[in-house]
Amino acid sequence: MSAGSPDSTLESVVENLHVFESDDRVSAYDAKGGLTPAEALLVDRWVPRGGRVLDLGMGTGRTYPALSARCEVYVGVDYAGAMVAAATQAYPDGDFRVGDASDLSDFDDESFDTVVFSYNGLDYLQPFEARERTLAE
Repeated sequence: MSAGSPDSTLESVVENLHVFESDDRVSAYDAKGGLTPAEALLVDRWVPRGGRVLDLGMGTGRTYPALSARCEVYVGVDYAGAMVAAATQAYPDGDFRVGDASDLSDFDDESFDTVVFSYNGLDYLQPFEARERTLAE
């Protein structure tokens, strides 16, 4: 199998999901960690108060307190069920969902004012076309 083939891409996606479903990875993410200083500046500048925010790759909910405090509607999406479970445990009132950032068909067009994808999450999407689908949404 050649690098970049559909089979190798699928293996990469499955391997990545396995990593993010692991207890070690989930515990390494600190739901209470808050925003980095750079993220705080970006949120202050670009996330309107009272708006609707979609938080892709939200992990264990680290960004939830800051984002939900600014917006009227917050939805967090992560493709790792273990991460979503950890976020739900940390923030029971949050709207956290298992989903794929490259398939946002569960949401109507223009459902959100702002979409964030922390930690360069876009770079984890494989194959490259998945990144294009996410950006198109």
